[in-house]
Amino acid sequence: MPNLFATGKRDGDLQPSQLKHRKYMALNLTILDEFGYQTMSREEANLFFGVVNYRYQKGSIALTTTKGITSWPELLAGDELLAGATLDRLLRRGAKRIEQSSEAVRQQKAIEKKLELNPESQTCPGADRH
Repeated sequence: MPNLFATGKRDGDLQPSQLKHRKYMALNLTILDEFGYQTMSREEANLFFGVVNYRYQKGSIALTTTKGITSWPELLAGDELLAGATLDRLLRRGAKRIEQSSEAVRQQKAIEKKLELNPESQTCPGADRH
């Protein structure tokens, strides 16, 4: 998202009719990966809302995050209203929300790695007993 913020700052004074020609606004799908790994400044939070607000009517957004919805005000410069408005636009129009515990992902990867390193452990316990 740092590139999006840099571009957004540069385009901050453009009218919405001019923004629609910008690549990041004209795409059918915008993917925001690892949202929330860093808290946003007030300016970044406002730019982020501007992108979400514009994209709300124009195209889809896929967003990945390890942060729960209750953390969003803190991520968006401590602004609860801005977080609420952003979430409203992200979740309102047929949004699909998929939650997965990051701990579960780590555990699954550890199991897979163990199986790769020790293929004998793939047999079921007690399977050799008849």
